Amino acid sequence: MLPGSRRVSLRFLTMSSNLPLIACSLEGDDQRARLAEWTELISHATAREGTDGGVRYSFAPDDELETRINMLAAAEHACCAFLEFDVRRAGDGVELSVTAPADAQEALRFIFEI
Repeated sequence: MLPGSRRVSLRFLTMSSNLPLIACSLEGDDQRARLAEWTELISHATAREGTDGGVRYSFAPDDELETRINMLAAAEHACCAFLEFDVRRAGDGVELSVTAPADAQEALRFIFEI
């Protein structure tokens, strides 16, 4: 050690991966563009129903639409990790379920207009 210096011990805290950060990494125009993408996509839904902690949209069976749903859900999860998405074939269509923890329900309602 150098004369006059002192040893400092740093302790790093690790956040639990179970704690969702209620924030979006998109800003300004990108955020507005993403919301417009969701509005356009959801306009194709044949049904909407509230679920425990979220919402479920039903869509007609369409491979191209299913691909768009999966791509948009993945992009949204990348910037808003507190949202959980489930896209699946269900009966004769495609279902998109979106859920959020209790403290992120306001954000979910804003994004998905519920």
